[in-house]
Amino acid sequence: LPSGLQFQVNTYVTLNQVEPAVASAALGNFVVVWQSDGSSGTDASYSSIQGQRYDSAGNPVGAEFQANTYIPLTQYTPAVASDSSGNFVVVWSSGGASAGDTASYSIQARRYLANGTPVAGEFQVNSYTNGDQTFPAVSIDGAGRFVVAWRSLGSSGTDISGTSIQARRFDANGTPQGAEFQVNTYTTSDQSAPTVSTDAQGNFVVAWASHGSSGTDASAYSTQAQRYGANGAALGGPFP
Repeated sequence: LPSGLQFQVNTYVTLNQVEPAVASAALGNFVVVWQSDGSSGTDASYSSIQGQRYDSAGNPVGAEFQANTYIPLTQYTPAVASDSSGNFVVVWSSGGASAGDTASYSIQARRYLANGTPVAGEFQVNSYTNGDQTFPAVSIDGAGRFVVAWRSLGSSGTDISGTSIQARRFDANGTPQGAEFQVNTYTTSDQSAPTVSTDAQGNFVVAWASHGSSGTDASAYSTQAQRYGANGAALGGPFP
């Protein structure tokens, strides 16, 4: 049964608030993030990434906050993951970056403590910087380690035919665990719309939409997945 009535998350109400994502902690407290046209904070240039924390009863905790610190151009399609204690990571696609990927869209992230305090500023996830890096997904394990997956126009790996699925692992301190890596092995046409899920031990699965397939579904888009161990090693190959 519903716990109360529908309620409005955003307090900044000018123009469009879209592309929401939500993550919850073990005790039921949760955080919602979204893409906002403008901001009550510092980013009034195009769209920004906003968030709002809630307790387990659905009461807002603190005010709406802005995740991105780089404010030129567009920040869009956020995703969020929370560990069991309520610490969380926000990721999004940015139309540029203050350092690193200034060629086109990059994948940015920012870590937060459970009380909403940001852990330093935003940082760049992708190391391959040619073309657009967009539509990120993120998942976090019981130890606070997290993995980000996204759609890349091109790849530092084998897929240069269209868009590929890339991913990168981070420890609980936000330190990259190796370079980004290509998830898909079928490289014809486009791979898009990634999602990722992690268990408590850090094993994870990436799933995505593939235009075509090395398997039985070659009619249009198929859904593919790839399993990984906590050390980032692929467990078998992709499967439909």
